[in-house]
Amino acid sequence: MSLSPGTVFTFVNPDFPDNPPHPKIAVAVSPDKRVVYVYTSTREKSVRAWCEKIEGKSGRGDLRTLVSAPITECPVLRQDSWINCNNADMKDEDVLRRRPAFCEYTGGKASMELVGRIRVGVLSSPKVPETIKKVIREQQWPPRAH
Repeated sequence: MSLSPGTVFTFVNPDFPDNPPHPKIAVAVSPDKRVVYVYTSTREKSVRAWCEKIEGKSGRGDLRTLVSAPITECPVLRQDSWINCNNADMKDEDVLRRRPAFCEYTGGKASMELVGRIRVGVLSSPKVPETIKKVIREQQWPPRAH
């Protein structure tokens, strides 16, 4: 499955294929070709479960379970509140309640153009913590999964 510029994906849970797909997940890739999922949720439990699934600790996060959708239909790129779930902030209960959250998947390749667009959006947002912007500027984004 190829990932072309401007592509956004909807996640379909392979364990519950009859459930409605999640509509708020965008995909991009870092310079080291790691794929990043941006998942929107206001529920801490939901964010934790998603991170665990993407990091392979539970469930089966898999590119084959993703369905393509136009990027204009994805609200993630229009959000201005960001947190990073794969760094130390994940231990902060208050931060976990914000949205959306970056999650990381270690398979496949996607468009460098799209990751650039997300990167610019994050750096230009006044609501992104400076600690996260610093990591992004130093080219350590996305951080590796724990």
